[in-house]
Amino acid sequence: MTKILAIISTHGNELLGPNVLAYMLSKRSKLLEDIEFIIANPRAYAKNVRYTESDLNRSYGLSLDTYES
Repeated sequence: MTKILAIISTHGNELLGPNVLAYMLSKRSKLLEDIEFIIANPRAYAKNVRYTESDLNRSYGLSLDTYES
């Protein structure tokens, strides 16, 4: 059996992933048996903002000083 990991909401205000998950849940899709969804940035998702401390697109340095690092 193939398993899929879907990492959603890397940026909290990007709603495609959560909308796909909601749609699949509403249809009781059998695909949900093979897909695990992880919200990558739950703080930003909960606040419906892109990020809380630092933009993940700019977080590839060596500093680990912020939540999104």
